[in-house]
Amino acid sequence: AINLLSDAQIPSIFWYHPCSHAAFLVNKMPSRNLNMQSPYQVVFGSIPEIQHLKVFGTAVYPLLRPFNKHTLEPRSTQCIFLGFAHGYKGVICYDIKTKKFILSRHVIHDEDVYPFKQPQPHKVSSIQVFVGHLRHLLSFRYRFQKKKTCLFHNYILIHK
Repeated sequence: AINLLSDAQIPSIFWYHPCSHAAFLVNKMPSRNLNMQSPYQVVFGSIPEIQHLKVFGTAVYPLLRPFNKHTLEPRSTQCIFLGFAHGYKGVICYDIKTKKFILSRHVIHDEDVYPFKQPQPHKVSSIQVFVGHLRHLLSFRYRFQKKKTCLFHNYILIHK
């Protein structure tokens, strides 16, 4: 549970959701104590379905149409996936902007985006710096010399 909380960089006030999601995952995993059966398999007598599992703390876009008061309100917004609802076939979503929880069955997951993570500063490589200087020098040469020039895919070619 601590790993789920720290990997997604979710504030600690949401501690219940990673603990609940971790217990949900542990109940689906095989155990040596149960002869390589999962607790779910022992209780219900069938192999648990794991195709629907998603990454905790990632972006999710729930359908907001049932909650809208007007037809011009947005149909979806970016929320955070906080796990599966117990006793309900749906997921728990948290909207950062409105600070509200949404239970929805109709969601779209984006498992590459973690909304609570801080954006990383853009790193500029030495090649990008070199290309920038080269463009500057070539544009300077282009402007101040009386030679035939042509632009071709962001490269300045100078003809003699």
